[in-house]
Amino acid sequence: MATLCKLCITWNEFLRKDNDLEGSTKNKQVLLIHCLTSGGRTICSASCLLAFSGLFDTTGEALNYVTSLTPLKKRQKIDQILPSQKRYLSYIDKLLNSVQPSTRERELRKITFKGLRETLEGGKRGRCYLQIFREGKCLETRKAEELGEIWDFETCMFLFDPLLISSDILLRLRHVHPTTNERTTLIRLAFHVGYVAVPVGGGCVRLEGESLDGGRGESVVLEFGGERGEKGEEEEECFKEFVGRKGKGGCGSIRKVRKKKEFNIGGSKGGTIEIGGKEEEEEEDELMEMMREVGIKGSESAEEEEEEEEEEEVVKEPDAAENVEKVVKAEKAEKAERAEKVEKVEEVEEVLDPAPPTKVSSTVVPTPTPPNPPPQPQPHVESDDEDENDAALLSKIAGIQGSDSDSDSEDDIGDLDALEDYFKS
Repeated sequence: MATLCKLCITWNEFLRKDNDLEGSTKNKQVLLIHCLTSGGRTICSASCLLAFSGLFDTTGEALNYVTSLTPLKKRQKIDQILPSQKRYLSYIDKLLNSVQPSTRERELRKITFKGLRETLEGGKRGRCYLQIFREGKCLETRKAEELGEIWDFETCMFLFDPLLISSDILLRLRHVHPTTNERTTLIRLAFHVGYVAVPVGGGCVRLEGESLDGGRGESVVLEFGGERGEKGEEEEECFKEFVGRKGKGGCGSIRKVRKKKEFNIGGSKGGTIEIGGKEEEEEEDELMEMMREVGIKGSESAEEEEEEEEEEEVVKEPDAAENVEKVVKAEKAEKAERAEKVEKVEEVEEVLDPAPPTKVSSTVVPTPTPPNPPPQPQPHVESDDEDENDAALLSKIAGIQGSDSDSDSEDDIGDLDALEDYFKS
């Protein structure tokens, strides 16, 4: 895993040297990748590079494209990629998503191979032995001579006391012919210990037949213990560098063209071109055209990419300011509408339930002068002389009421006549 990450970083840096070239020498960096057979390992490595550099989003997309090219298409199909190789492609995808594996050692207690198919004529299987490799070095092996002859078995189990493993592990189950001593590989299984989904504290992990290289077994069960020891610092630093430098330089500049044009180079017909959706020659020509266009314009370095991103942010700032202004205007309009509704509610409440009188201001308001009233009849005003006469008359009346003699009655009659005249007047 660490080796694959280092290769991607080194290859991408090599392709980035085009950024330092000038004139006609630009776009002269060419990378040739090959393995012993120029098959699965070459295809997987190229797919990891394309995904790491940013040309494709995932290793699966890159793998589909690489396997569609000629002459590789004639020599290796995507369904011929080994399950272990596909497993490592998924590991690269996890790293591209910043999910780093654990680098600590873990206990391996038991390995069980189930459903082993017939390997010899007549239904006999021979003697099996197991090899365990870590980063190319053999950690454990069980010699066939020590195991003796085993016939007609379907399950093969190996116990450990325990065995500490970490990083990249390769398990290889082989058997020896009982008479010719010819060795044949039955099952191969490669994995990274840090990416194995082991329960907390240890447990079993089962891998089915389609996850095994060789196709001569139904399943493999790995029993793990807990983690031990310290982290592998060198491996962890390699993973951090891989995550920090993904998508910068190299083929990464082609990704921008890909995003803008979406593989629609002509732009006249519209739509996008999916990998494998057109003739392979057209797909290859389109990718080459993009790469030439990037080469003519000059492959942007990491610094140039950052400057472009800053310019894009500056261009987007006015749009952000306009959006803020629209939001502020909308809030003001909403507040005004709310205040208007509150005023209407208060008016209705005053009509239904009038409020108590409020204090009158101390300001003096001049009152208008009323018009002159029409003349009214003046009442009769008695003078002081009339008051004296009335008093004398009343005293006489009192005297009349209190007198009993005949002599007085005559005088009283005269007084009554005078009283009558008084009232008439």
